[in-house]
Amino acid sequence: QHFKNMLGWVLEHPLLIVLVVIFLYRLWRSRQPFPETPGVESIYSITEWKTALTENKLMIVDFYATWCPPCRAAAPVFGELAAKYKGKCKFFKVNVDDVNDVAMANNVTGMPTFIVFREGKEVDKVVGFNQSKIVALLEGETSK
Repeated sequence: QHFKNMLGWVLEHPLLIVLVVIFLYRLWRSRQPFPETPGVESIYSITEWKTALTENKLMIVDFYATWCPPCRAAAPVFGELAAKYKGKCKFFKVNVDDVNDVAMANNVTGMPTFIVFREGKEVDKVVGFNQSKIVALLEGETSK
């Protein structure tokens, strides 16, 4: 009898059940390890950030968050681009939740944000994961 009552309630509230399932899936997905990005160096402090800015002629930085679905989608692509442009441009990533001061210093308000720096100065910025814009930016900057 109890099972029939519960089944009846479920059948009367299908939208609620769908929303709960979506919520649980997203919660589970967000707990999965963040995709690896070979060839991309992580910045863990403001000191490392300042060193990276002074030691690299041309660099691109992925400002990301582990809970951000577009950031997860961008990570493997960013790793592929790091391999493609190896020796021409240095690739870094900054977790905005862990190194918030670096994100704030660069006015990062949306994730992912990709910023290109030449000799320590910001050259251009792409907010959101737009692979064609990032590639065009890298093509333009590495050909200079």
